[in-house]
Amino acid sequence: MRRAVLVFLCCLLIVVSRRPDALLHAQFWAEDGRLLYADAYNLDAVRTVLHPVAGYFIIFPRLVALIALALPLGAVPLMFNCIAILLQILPVQFLLSSRCRELGSTSARCLFAFLYLALPNSQEMHANLNNSHWRLALLALLILFSRPGRTVLWNVFDWTVLAFCALTGPFIILFAPIAAIFYRSDPRNRWRLSLLLISGIGAAVEGLVLLLTGGSDRLVHEVRGATPELLIQILAKQVFLAVLVGRRTLGGFSFDSRSGLILAAIAVSAGIAIELYVLLKAPLPWKALILFSFGILGISLAYPMAASPQWPTLLAAGGVRYWFFPMLAFIASIVWMRSGRNSAFVRKSALALLVVMLWGIVQDWGHPRFVDLHFPNYVREFSEQPTGTRFVIPLNPVGWSMQLMKR
Repeated sequence: MRRAVLVFLCCLLIVVSRRPDALLHAQFWAEDGRLLYADAYNLDAVRTVLHPVAGYFIIFPRLVALIALALPLGAVPLMFNCIAILLQILPVQFLLSSRCRELGSTSARCLFAFLYLALPNSQEMHANLNNSHWRLALLALLILFSRPGRTVLWNVFDWTVLAFCALTGPFIILFAPIAAIFYRSDPRNRWRLSLLLISGIGAAVEGLVLLLTGGSDRLVHEVRGATPELLIQILAKQVFLAVLVGRRTLGGFSFDSRSGLILAAIAVSAGIAIELYVLLKAPLPWKALILFSFGILGISLAYPMAASPQWPTLLAAGGVRYWFFPMLAFIASIVWMRSGRNSAFVRKSALALLVVMLWGIVQDWGHPRFVDLHFPNYVREFSEQPTGTRFVIPLNPVGWSMQLMKR
């Protein structure tokens, strides 16, 4: 227990140090206010929970938003951020537990955990409820990789996390095959069978919702601006080089020139070669993580929620959620290459990459603070409005807003 508390406090220090205003001056972020809280406040509970977004349910954050109605409006952003931070830390707590011993030595898991918390090019993912389902998906993935828990409480925890993940985001569609592969490796294990059943049912539900509503919720139906050159630039800038040297280092660098495109091609080729090596040599969980990340990347590039032309927009965007799992897979590959089962050349190459990665971590450590939009003043003004008044509260990023109908 003392170790778990110490790990939690260290993780909390890391997360808060990257953007202290998440706790010290909490404000709504984008969909946290405009979508999650506004729907919970303006609509009834059933319509709020069962309303899909972009073709899939987001049950977990919507339930959090409904619970937040019991709090004063001024306290809701802090509650949202605290829950998002907790979900950001939970994968580390689970990874360092005894259930994940087969994923590597304690030192290797600690290293991966730190790199996950210190991930460059990830500002959109940091301490906000709307993107917390990506953290929830990582936790669910680790549960699939782990050994069974020995108590009923562990089983309830596993089932609850996987069930929430199944009804929050489209990840469960890719989880189901992974759950099937792990069950096939141990078909007599009832715990693995339960995970497979939850994943299969969740995949069927989310797949049906996606087919019925996905097209109407997407900003666009056709990807524009997609070229092989742009794909190389996106993978280099947003995944492989971003992990190593940080988004800020690459901010002023252009890959449009011939030399820039050659550099991008070298970085992408090296990154893919590393992951292919791990796919061939590593144990099943590492292979599953890489394949899952490839799947997420492919879906994100095929159906991005971005302004048209989408791929140029994605190339210019910084720190968005689409790169989260691809970057984690690359980091996990490098960490695994440090294990003793690899040759001295592979281990030294991985060490060199980790040393370079320190530069990227330092460069991208501090996330940009939110603009102070004087949220408490709007809360006070909203409380003075008569019932039935439509009230608009500005949100971060600047240009976003939340509409509430005073009750």
